[in-house]
Amino acid sequence: MEEERITLKPRELKRYEVIKRLLRKEVRQESAAALLELTSRQLRNLMGRVREQGAKGLVHGNRGK
Repeated sequence: MEEERITLKPRELKRYEVIKRLLRKEVRQESAAALLELTSRQLRNLMGRVREQGAKGLVHGNRGK
């Protein structure tokens, strides 16, 4: 079985790293939202996608098509 490769842009990589820190409870949601220049609601949505799909959740669905 072939492993799927995910390529993240620098902005997506930064988001992924901050969200991982948030999920490990190293930073607070308000601080993470400020770092990423997102609202708390946008950050919660991204957190949910990262929990479900991992880094792939941050990549736009049309990429590669």
